[in-house]
Amino acid sequence: MSSFIRPFVTVLLAVPSTAQADEWHKTYTVSGKASIHVETNDGSVRVSTWEGKQIEARVETIGWKIDDSDVRIIERLTGDRLDLEARVPNVHFNFGIGRRELRIELRIPRDADLNVRTGDGN
Repeated sequence: MSSFIRPFVTVLLAVPSTAQADEWHKTYTVSGKASIHVETNDGSVRVSTWEGKQIEARVETIGWKIDDSDVRIIERLTGDRLDLEARVPNVHFNFGIGRRELRIELRIPRDADLNVRTGDGN
């Protein structure tokens, strides 16, 4: 080999993920049979039931903040009907760096009516 050819060395830097996490939660009391409508454009939803007359809602994020510029939460209780919506921005760039997640967890009365829609999630 010629002395003018130098080896090419690639250095990969491991940068630890400092993904921010955020959480929102609220409890709603219902008097009759609850009707719950949940919608998210990019998140997973987990539901458990219990004998109580309250709805407990929790939204957790990783890599997103819960505010008007990142994940928006829109909630409305009208009588015994709860409408809960969690939306991530329509345009976001990640480039594979860091993790972004949105999870909705609900604990609802056992006899409640439930309608869940998610654009991309479990």
